[in-house]
Amino acid sequence: MPESPTRSWDSSSLHNDSRAWFVTKWPGKYAGAPEADILFVFEIPRPRCLCIRLVANSTQGWEHQVLCSPASIFPPPETLITDNTKLQHALVSAGARFQNPATAYLEKPITLMPVIHQCILSLTELLNSPTFQTLSGINELNEGLESWRTKYNAGSCTGTT
Repeated sequence: MPESPTRSWDSSSLHNDSRAWFVTKWPGKYAGAPEADILFVFEIPRPRCLCIRLVANSTQGWEHQVLCSPASIFPPPETLITDNTKLQHALVSAGARFQNPATAYLEKPITLMPVIHQCILSLTELLNSPTFQTLSGINELNEGLESWRTKYNAGSCTGTT
């Protein structure tokens, strides 16, 4: 008897009404706050960043709380995807609490998806810009990240503040 293929997050084609969120986190040292982590939430197939936020990594369970924030503003996704195994539990628990529960997937090569890759390139430009690097403290850095997110979603972001 042949084995059934493993179900992938993109096994059904994404269309304009589909909602999938790519969620990952990075050490805050990339944004000048070594005591924090960055949570990044990107909506697919729409090329828009829903959340980019630094949070003190000493706050237990913060990923779940921050992930539920965009779901209170934007329609929650059907699918949550991460490339970070440490986020799987947060995605599963947050997705189960959405009004329409979301399925969570681990998908390592997802950052190669063109819309995500372009966004990360723009974000990398921001993080390496001299203007951004002069910011200090989690609140000031979050203001800079939110400014970038707003400009990026408006289509006018070149990566610098």
